[in-house]
Amino acid sequence: MKWNMGWMHDTLDYLRHDPINRSYHQRLLTFGLLYAHQENSALPLSHDEVVHGKGSLRDKMPDDDWQRFANLRLLLVYQCIYPGKKLLFMGHEFDQRREWNFEAALDWELPQQPRHLDVQKLVTDLNHPYRERGPPRSRFHD
Repeated sequence: MKWNMGWMHDTLDYLRHDPINRSYHQRLLTFGLLYAHQENSALPLSHDEVVHGKGSLRDKMPDDDWQRFANLRLLLVYQCIYPGKKLLFMGHEFDQRREWNFEAALDWELPQQPRHLDVQKLVTDLNHPYRERGPPRSRFHD
């Protein structure tokens, strides 16, 4: 299985742009689809993006807090519908606010806040088909 870092970097680069300008950067989302069905890929949102001063996933997105939460939910849905196995890193399922630190626990109390709980519920809902039917089978990897 290929660790598709290109997908992660292109997607996060796209989401860093102000929404009004994203139409000029669509290639970041479409290029990987040229070969996505021909490879057996994992789609990581990895720890490399949330350490060493890079901030949380939501911190990478423009605008106010409401827009950042909306863009984070968009990112999670996009990952879910993109071909490949999904891989979230610790805390992404409820929007860990702080940068990841191996010496500190995750902020497990965050899902008590409505917006963080909404992210957690979204991830639960997105995983529901996997629990019911298993991951979709690609015609290229049977």
